Amino acid sequence: MAKQTHRRNTMSAEKRAEIAVVRERFDTDRPSMAQLLRSCEYVGPIDPNSYRLTQEIARQFRAIREEQQLSIEDLAERSGLDKSTVSRLETGGLVNPTVTTLGRYAAALGRSVGFVLRPQ
Repeated sequence: MAKQTHRRNTMSAEKRAEIAVVRERFDTDRPSMAQLLRSCEYVGPIDPNSYRLTQEIARQFRAIREEQQLSIEDLAERSGLDKSTVSRLETGGLVNPTVTTLGRYAAALGRSVGFVLRPQ
């Protein structure tokens, strides 16, 4: 397993307190990404187009996994990902997966992930 690197936290105490309040509210309300996008309240690292793309990839992953008659546990074992990561990716709970995560999932299905750069 690769060693994880953590970056140094340089946030001010005020910013940390502000984030803590937001996290507490989200932990209580648990809005879905779709609800956040509709509310226009979410201003984060993922734009709506990227979110829709991630959801489409997740749908395809799940369909292929089921077509191959693999359980989430099977795929987790093949990919080296946690079962919870596989499940969250397929259900849309993992809204900003890394390219590495997508690649590991795809490889476990005997596939690869490709990207196309298109004009907007």
